[in-house]
Amino acid sequence: MGVDFIGKQENLCDDLVLALTAAREFFDEKDIRLIPPINQAADLIISSSGGFDSNSVEKKYGDRAAWTPALRQLVYDSEKEIFEKYDYTQGS
Repeated sequence: MGVDFIGKQENLCDDLVLALTAAREFFDEKDIRLIPPINQAADLIISSSGGFDSNSVEKKYGDRAAWTPALRQLVYDSEKEIFEKYDYTQGS
């Protein structure tokens, strides 16, 4: 049995509902949608390169979010097959 679906953080609630529906699980969609999001990056400023502005990231997360270009590349290289299969690009 392989993986044929991965929910994305960008639309986690919709993807959770889709996955639960596809799995024919019993759930209340309204209850799921009423849960407020936490730990989200919606208040971070987007830089001109399309990523999050490093100053706003540092202000919100301090050194807990130290994604250097080298670390980003290492993660991308190690997960390249998944990124491509599920349509993630190196800036998303």
